[in-house]
Amino acid sequence: MLVSASEFGKERVAIEKKYEVIRFIRHQNRCHPAMDCIAGQLLIYRVQQYPEMEKRVVLEWIEKLAEQLELYHQCKADQPYRYLNPYSVLVTGDEEVVLLDLEAKSNEFVMRNMQKQAVRNHFVRPIAYKKENNRQFLDVYSYGKTVQFLLASVKMKPALTKGEEFRLARVVEKCLGENPKKRFEEMGQIRKELPIVRSQGEGGWKRKAGFAALAFACLAACVVLGIRMAGAENDNKKILAQLELQMGENESLKESNGQLLEENQHLQEENQMYQAENQSMMEENQKLKEEADKLREETQSLQAENQKLQEGVQDNPAEEEAQPEEAQPEEAQPEEGNQPEA
Repeated sequence: MLVSASEFGKERVAIEKKYEVIRFIRHQNRCHPAMDCIAGQLLIYRVQQYPEMEKRVVLEWIEKLAEQLELYHQCKADQPYRYLNPYSVLVTGDEEVVLLDLEAKSNEFVMRNMQKQAVRNHFVRPIAYKKENNRQFLDVYSYGKTVQFLLASVKMKPALTKGEEFRLARVVEKCLGENPKKRFEEMGQIRKELPIVRSQGEGGWKRKAGFAALAFACLAACVVLGIRMAGAENDNKKILAQLELQMGENESLKESNGQLLEENQHLQEENQMYQAENQSMMEENQKLKEEADKLREETQSLQAENQKLQEGVQDNPAEEEAQPEEAQPEEAQPEEGNQPEA
């Protein structure tokens, strides 16, 4: 599956800055890692900024990455680097590629990017194959995916020859293959099958000699190709079927990337709504607090008045007792002339 920088969305192209990287120091037959801090640009941003590059530089990057991983395994007793991807590779100002030191706190962003579904789907070995004993294959798989990413993201000048395309496609296939008998088990095997990087200062006479040798080799190969034609046709059908499958997976990745963007937008909208509700609740809380303060003041005022009234009643208790009783009305006496008869 060919993955390009555009599959990860439009990211802001970062300027060069310093990163903590791993340097390998070799002395005779021994090698040990050393930490260094150098300026450069992450591979993901470099290919976004320069989608057209010299073929020699890209092929050197591919070979250099394989060498860096091989040295890492030698220094770490076959411990895998585990998280090789375009975010963990630094391109220096001298057009070299080096591995970031994933144990440095300043490089924790690599682990955060590994949590992204799009990155994990492309550069992390599937869980179904992690039970194997060969730990180097974790890096072999990620290396194949990273080479795929470079081939899909960069337009090389001059273009790759048919032989170079075939060798790179074969390397990627053996890095990602499911059949243990037809895949690489360590980085040293990969370096032997990579295309030869031609230096920039090669003379014309070497090119002519190469053409002559190539013509002779082609003549000899024609005899062999007649025998292998049937097998090659079957291989081509398999490769075409794999390419179709990879294109389908690529489309699926585009759809998942769009879904991630939509989910991110939805989360931002929910966050804004939550902030608005929180602000409204804070305002209501302030109003309730002010009303409570007013009620507290009124209560204190009523308590003071009540206290005064109680003190007034206690100071004048005799006044209530000294109040005269109301005169009772006398009963009317009947007049003498109107006394009732016995």
